[in-house]
Amino acid sequence: MHPPRAAISTDIAPMVALSAAKRAAYALASPIFWKPAADANAKQEAWFRHLLARDTTIALVVDGDADVEGFVIGLLQPAPPVYDPGGPVLAIDDFCVRDPALWTTVGDALLRDVRSRARERGAVLVIVVAGVHDGPKSTLIAPRGFTATSQWFTAPI
Repeated sequence: MHPPRAAISTDIAPMVALSAAKRAAYALASPIFWKPAADANAKQEAWFRHLLARDTTIALVVDGDADVEGFVIGLLQPAPPVYDPGGPVLAIDDFCVRDPALWTTVGDALLRDVRSRARERGAVLVIVVAGVHDGPKSTLIAPRGFTATSQWFTAPI
């Protein structure tokens, strides 16, 4: 396995492809909440281009033999004004691997590296979003000092 490296613009297409696969899998668990928009890939590509251009973004990829095996995008930001964790937080929503079996290798390397880079930039807390049904991702996150602190409940109206 290659070590994580900073994502560049040519990584966006494979990152979007990994995200599309994740959206499809998540839509099976919650078809309304995670229903992909018809133009989801184009919107995500534009969003990733925007994020990669920001100096408050930490975006990393792990290369495989043929393509990107996984990626993480962390956004450095202040905590909400009603909370004081003691400094900036790193919010991670986009965090994908090509195959669930890669969470223990590729996912672990990405999480360790993004946390280290965030710490170097003054972050004191990391927030990782994972679907409640996403056992392989949760299996990576839970034993690494994370505590589940929030849940979203959804229902059709």
